[in-house]
Amino acid sequence: MEKNRGVKVVAVIALIVAVVGLTIAYASLSVTLNITGSAKVTPANWDVEFENPAVDEESKIGGADGTAPTLEGKTTLKDFQITLTKPGDSITFTFDVVNKGDIKAKLSTLTMPEVSALTYEGTALEAQKTTDENTVKENIEYKLTDESGSEITDGGTLVLDTDSNQRKKMKLTMTYKSTAQSIPSAAVNISGLDISMIFEQAD
Repeated sequence: MEKNRGVKVVAVIALIVAVVGLTIAYASLSVTLNITGSAKVTPANWDVEFENPAVDEESKIGGADGTAPTLEGKTTLKDFQITLTKPGDSITFTFDVVNKGDIKAKLSTLTMPEVSALTYEGTALEAQKTTDENTVKENIEYKLTDESGSEITDGGTLVLDTDSNQRKKMKLTMTYKSTAQSIPSAAVNISGLDISMIFEQAD
């Protein structure tokens, strides 16, 4: 009995040694790999603005006259004045849209009123006032184009890069149609000409 007990003890000890040996062997074949570091986000420069508002003197047709918009800050052109007197009169303002930042930009949204949505306020006596307003409303053209004369639309057709293609010259034109058969009896003031151009990051 004692002999069998001794054999069992030796077997247990051998088993423990074997397990320890396996553990040590396993431990010796493992390694821990570490990755360390840090990160930060440094904002790029986003800067799309207006420059060089002016009257295109060569574009004046007939008795058209006007005063160029003034630049308020970098993003607002305001207070332009236009006077048209007869069929065929036309005037154009020019200005640059410039990308001075580090991010490619595109025109995502253009809000420009239709001629029919403008406000017309005649100065004639009441009996003629409405007729004058309708006459002007039917014969005015108001459009925004690029330098080549292509009409500007939204949805990314106007793209400003950050290098050689970063500047685009725009043209804002108002015309009294040459096909008009009549003119108002007195001055008609036009308002509601505001335009909004929203640029966002291009792909």
